[in-house]
Amino acid sequence: FFSSRRRHTRSLCDWSSDVCSSDLMEGFSWADQVDLAVSFTRSTGVQLLKDPIEERLAQGGKLRILTSTYQHLTEPQALRSLMSLGPGLDCRVQQGADAFHPKFWLFRSDARTEAWVGSSNFTRGGLSTNVEWNLRNVNAQLSPKWAANDLFFDMLIAKTSGSG
Repeated sequence: FFSSRRRHTRSLCDWSSDVCSSDLMEGFSWADQVDLAVSFTRSTGVQLLKDPIEERLAQGGKLRILTSTYQHLTEPQALRSLMSLGPGLDCRVQQGADAFHPKFWLFRSDARTEAWVGSSNFTRGGLSTNVEWNLRNVNAQLSPKWAANDLFFDMLIAKTSGSG
Protein backbone atom coordinates (compact mmCIF):
# COMPACT_ATOMS: atom_id res chain seq x y z
CA PHE A 1 0.00 0.00 0.00
CA PHE A 2 1.37 3.28 -1.06
CA SER A 3 1.48 6.31 1.11
CA SER A 4 3.95 9.11 1.44
CA ARG A 5 4.82 10.58 4.81
CA ARG A 6 3.72 14.02 3.61
CA ARG A 7 0.11 14.31 4.48
CA HIS A 8 -1.16 16.55 1.67
CA THR A 9 0.42 14.57 -1.14
CA ARG A 10 -0.77 11.11 -0.12
CA SER A 11 -3.30 9.85 -2.60
CA LEU A 12 -3.34 6.10 -2.09
CA CYS A 13 -3.58 4.40 1.26
CA ASP A 14 -5.05 1.58 3.27
CA TRP A 15 -7.24 2.03 6.33
CA SER A 16 -5.32 -0.55 8.34
CA SER A 17 -2.55 2.02 8.83
CA ASP A 18 -4.99 4.15 10.92
CA VAL A 19 -3.48 7.20 9.21
CA CYS A 20 -6.09 7.23 6.48
CA SER A 21 -9.04 6.59 8.78
CA SER A 22 -7.89 9.49 10.97
CA ASP A 23 -7.65 11.67 7.84
CA LEU A 24 -11.20 10.64 6.95
CA MET A 25 -12.41 11.49 10.47
CA GLU A 26 -10.64 14.83 10.22
CA GLY A 27 -12.76 15.65 7.16
CA PHE A 28 -15.79 15.87 9.42
CA SER A 29 -14.03 18.62 11.42
CA TRP A 30 -13.78 21.09 8.52
CA ALA A 31 -16.36 20.07 5.90
CA ASP A 32 -19.66 21.94 5.74
CA GLN A 33 -21.14 19.23 3.50
CA VAL A 34 -20.29 15.52 3.53
CA ASP A 35 -21.70 13.14 0.94
CA LEU A 36 -21.05 9.43 1.01
CA ALA A 37 -22.26 6.54 -1.09
CA VAL A 38 -21.45 3.07 0.18
CA SER A 39 -22.83 -0.37 -0.47
CA PHE A 40 -22.89 -1.47 3.14
CA THR A 41 -23.56 0.40 6.37
CA ARG A 42 -23.14 -1.44 9.65
CA SER A 43 -23.37 -0.42 13.30
CA THR A 44 -19.65 -1.06 13.72
CA GLY A 45 -18.85 1.64 11.17
CA VAL A 46 -21.39 4.09 12.60
CA GLN A 47 -19.82 3.66 16.05
CA LEU A 48 -16.38 4.56 14.65
CA LEU A 49 -17.61 7.84 13.14
CA LYS A 50 -20.44 8.71 15.53
CA ASP A 51 -18.57 11.41 17.46
CA PRO A 52 -17.19 13.32 14.45
CA ILE A 53 -20.57 13.12 12.71
CA GLU A 54 -22.44 14.40 15.77
CA GLU A 55 -19.96 17.26 16.19
CA ARG A 56 -20.28 18.30 12.54
CA LEU A 57 -24.08 18.19 12.65
CA ALA A 58 -24.13 20.16 15.93
CA GLN A 59 -22.11 22.88 14.17
CA GLY A 60 -24.64 23.11 11.33
CA GLY A 61 -22.94 20.76 8.90
CA LYS A 62 -24.89 18.64 6.42
CA LEU A 63 -24.40 14.93 5.79
CA ARG A 64 -25.99 12.93 2.98
CA ILE A 65 -25.59 9.16 3.08
CA LEU A 66 -26.59 6.87 0.25
CA THR A 67 -26.40 3.17 1.09
CA SER A 68 -28.17 0.03 -0.06
CA THR A 69 -29.89 -3.22 0.68
CA TYR A 70 -27.52 -4.90 -1.80
CA GLN A 71 -26.58 -8.37 -0.53
CA HIS A 72 -28.59 -7.60 2.63
CA LEU A 73 -25.50 -6.48 4.56
CA THR A 74 -26.66 -3.02 5.65
CA GLU A 75 -28.08 -3.22 9.15
CA PRO A 76 -31.39 -1.48 9.93
CA GLN A 77 -30.04 -0.69 13.41
CA ALA A 78 -27.10 1.15 11.82
CA LEU A 79 -29.55 3.31 9.85
CA ARG A 80 -31.62 3.99 12.97
CA SER A 81 -28.45 4.99 14.84
CA LEU A 82 -27.49 7.39 12.06
CA MET A 83 -30.92 8.99 12.00
CA SER A 84 -30.72 9.63 15.75
CA LEU A 85 -27.56 11.73 15.40
CA GLY A 86 -29.42 14.95 14.72
CA PRO A 87 -30.80 17.32 12.13
CA GLY A 88 -28.77 17.93 9.00
CA LEU A 89 -28.44 14.22 8.19
CA ASP A 90 -30.22 12.79 5.15
CA CYS A 91 -29.89 9.00 4.89
CA ARG A 92 -31.18 7.30 1.75
CA VAL A 93 -31.39 3.61 0.91
CA GLN A 94 -31.18 2.23 -2.61
CA GLN A 95 -33.38 -0.84 -2.81
CA GLY A 96 -34.08 -3.43 -5.43
CA ALA A 97 -32.37 -6.06 -7.49
CA ASP A 98 -29.75 -3.77 -9.03
CA ALA A 99 -26.25 -4.09 -7.63
CA PHE A 100 -25.21 -0.96 -5.76
CA HIS A 101 -21.54 -1.09 -4.89
CA PRO A 102 -19.95 2.40 -4.69
CA LYS A 103 -17.53 3.60 -2.03
CA PHE A 104 -17.41 7.38 -2.39
CA TRP A 105 -16.74 9.92 0.40
CA LEU A 106 -16.85 13.64 -0.48
CA PHE A 107 -16.00 16.42 1.98
CA ARG A 108 -16.63 20.06 1.03
CA SER A 109 -16.26 23.55 2.40
CA ASP A 110 -15.94 26.89 0.61
CA ALA A 111 -12.16 26.62 0.77
CA ARG A 112 -11.54 22.93 0.20
CA THR A 113 -12.84 19.75 -1.41
CA GLU A 114 -11.60 16.28 -0.63
CA ALA A 115 -12.84 13.02 -2.15
CA TRP A 116 -12.08 9.43 -1.27
CA VAL A 117 -12.93 6.71 -3.76
CA GLY A 118 -12.01 3.10 -3.24
CA SER A 119 -13.07 -0.07 -1.53
CA SER A 120 -14.13 1.08 1.96
CA ASN A 121 -17.71 0.60 3.09
CA PHE A 122 -19.21 2.21 6.21
CA THR A 123 -18.22 -0.75 8.41
CA ARG A 124 -15.53 -1.37 11.01
CA GLY A 125 -13.76 -3.61 8.53
CA GLY A 126 -14.00 -1.02 5.77
CA LEU A 127 -12.76 1.77 8.02
CA SER A 128 -10.20 0.13 10.25
CA THR A 129 -9.40 -3.57 10.02
CA ASN A 130 -9.72 -4.79 6.43
CA VAL A 131 -7.13 -4.31 3.75
CA GLU A 132 -8.77 -1.56 1.70
CA TRP A 133 -7.48 0.56 -1.14
CA ASN A 134 -8.64 4.15 -1.47
CA LEU A 135 -7.67 7.05 -3.69
CA ARG A 136 -7.73 10.48 -2.08
CA ASN A 137 -8.12 13.63 -4.16
CA VAL A 138 -7.64 17.04 -2.55
CA ASN A 139 -8.64 20.12 -4.56
CA ALA A 140 -9.04 23.75 -3.57
CA GLN A 141 -12.35 23.82 -5.46
CA LEU A 142 -14.65 21.28 -7.02
CA SER A 143 -13.28 20.55 -10.51
CA PRO A 144 -15.59 19.99 -13.50
CA LYS A 145 -15.03 16.21 -13.26
CA TRP A 146 -15.99 16.18 -9.60
CA ALA A 147 -18.95 18.44 -10.36
CA ALA A 148 -20.23 15.72 -12.72
CA ASN A 149 -19.91 13.21 -9.88
CA ASP A 150 -21.83 15.61 -7.66
CA LEU A 151 -24.68 15.73 -10.18
CA PHE A 152 -24.68 11.93 -10.41
CA PHE A 153 -24.85 11.69 -6.60
CA ASP A 154 -27.80 14.12 -6.59
CA MET A 155 -29.56 11.97 -9.20
CA LEU A 156 -29.04 8.80 -7.14
CA ILE A 157 -30.31 10.55 -4.00
CA ALA A 158 -33.44 11.66 -5.86
CA LYS A 159 -34.16 8.05 -6.93
CA THR A 160 -34.04 6.56 -3.42
CA SER A 161 -36.16 6.37 -0.32
CA GLY A 162 -35.01 8.13 2.80
CA SER A 163 -35.32 10.75 5.45
CA GLY A 164 -34.84 13.83 3.36
